[in-house]
Amino acid sequence: MGREVRLEFKAGKSYLKDKKITSDKEKGRVILFKESDDPEHLVHVGWTRRDSDTVADEDHLYVFRGECEFKLVGRSRVFMLKVKATGEKTFYWMQDPDSSGDEQICILVNDIIGAPPNAPLVPAAAQCAP
Repeated sequence: MGREVRLEFKAGKSYLKDKKITSDKEKGRVILFKESDDPEHLVHVGWTRRDSDTVADEDHLYVFRGECEFKLVGRSRVFMLKVKATGEKTFYWMQDPDSSGDEQICILVNDIIGAPPNAPLVPAAAQCAP
């Protein structure tokens, strides 16, 4: 089984507790990939430490195209991956010192996970912009 990486970016994990988002300081990366034998509509989203290529089970999501959205949370550099059907949310904070690429990463993630471009009430770019 081969891994076909679609996108990779520096990001840490964040957590929502008592309506407050806190970020883990550990350096990491988010990887969006496909396994060569997976159906076309399945995308893997994983988080791993930067010094490792292993994605732990608790940091590995199986995403069906069109079932999730990735968007900016408030005016921070925290982004949320939300499963529409269940409301499950996973948070990541961008760790690249240069924030100028955050919006483009958000747009690319939504393209890869197949978020329908006409689903949000605001344009996709607006969901991703600070």
